[in-house]
Amino acid sequence: MVLEWNEGSKYAENVVKGIDWHGEHTARYGTESLWLEFAEYEEKNIIAVRHEKRTADGVLWDSDFIMDFASMQMSIQLDRTYHEDALVMNAAFSTPHFITLLIEHDYLKEDKDIPVLRTPIYITDSDMDLYQKVFTKESDNRLPVVLVFRTADDQEPLSVAWLASRLKGAAHVLVEKSAQECCGIRDFCGKSEEPFGAVWVYYPSGSVRCKKFCYRSVTGNADSRLEMVIRSVIQYGITQRKDRLMTWNGVVGAILNDRLMQQIRVRMIEESARKKAEDEIDKIYDTFDEDLRQLHDKVAELTRSNEALQYENQGLRAKYSDVTASPLLLSGGELTAEVFADYLRHKCLSDCTFLSKNARCQQTAGTLSEEDAAPLQRDNNKSQATRFLAA
Repeated sequence: MVLEWNEGSKYAENVVKGIDWHGEHTARYGTESLWLEFAEYEEKNIIAVRHEKRTADGVLWDSDFIMDFASMQMSIQLDRTYHEDALVMNAAFSTPHFITLLIEHDYLKEDKDIPVLRTPIYITDSDMDLYQKVFTKESDNRLPVVLVFRTADDQEPLSVAWLASRLKGAAHVLVEKSAQECCGIRDFCGKSEEPFGAVWVYYPSGSVRCKKFCYRSVTGNADSRLEMVIRSVIQYGITQRKDRLMTWNGVVGAILNDRLMQQIRVRMIEESARKKAEDEIDKIYDTFDEDLRQLHDKVAELTRSNEALQYENQGLRAKYSDVTASPLLLSGGELTAEVFADYLRHKCLSDCTFLSKNARCQQTAGTLSEEDAAPLQRDNNKSQATRFLAA
């Protein structure tokens, strides 16, 4: 629908060209001075569109279209701002042409009992119930109602068709069909009100009183009064509080805020993972420190044991170095009787004698010195000699 509105504009300078749209909900087309942008707020199922035009004389026109598919409500806003050096040539204002497309395609629901049109609605006394509800504010319609009374000579005081066209979607324009057919409405208003040729604007809000624009056939200017009526309706719409998500800036701000929160959540997850990794590393370091401490203690204990063994070995070496005799064995197991007997049979002393087994064994074990073993050796030699002579 927005693309149709853009392409069907009767003003060529307002058409954004080169649009190749394939259903994207986020896209931008155009130039710096004339562009069309789509934005989607997925969380709330809202699509926003902005058409912006910057004129050579410093005027900035923004047309915003916000569609809330959850509530099936649409907000249309036309905004005009000026650069500091802008030259304001025309202060006239009308609602966007896009509303005409919505009306023609029958997309707009009735505002309670009043249809939303771009043409005036003519009423008679048969519509008294509707008028009474509007007048007493019993009707809960959401748009202001502009009631145009005919003049004393049964003429329309201004161009009601142009008024209804410029206020399409912003207000309902009700016009007396004829003075004869609206006598009941005039009586209801009261004779003191002088409604002939007047324009009354009823606002839905109970805090805003009805604004009345009287008719002056001699000094009055229909065009200026028409602009005054339009301005009063537009100003009322501007002062109404709107949901921020039903504005372009609100939707774009919400999208950016969601992106920011998403990045914050990602950073928090990354920070949590980093903190967890650091905790794991600290835990590993603590375990490693404990193992290293235990290894240091074990190494110190082994070092002390090694030093004690070295001291013991040094003592044994010192003791061994003091021994003058030569032992048969320095280390090993016990000698068998056969080996020892064979040794005694063949081991010859310096004087060709043999030492007795016990004496030789004791000398071998290091318990007898050579001096102590000498008497035993002589006795043994005598015994051997006696046995030899007897033989």
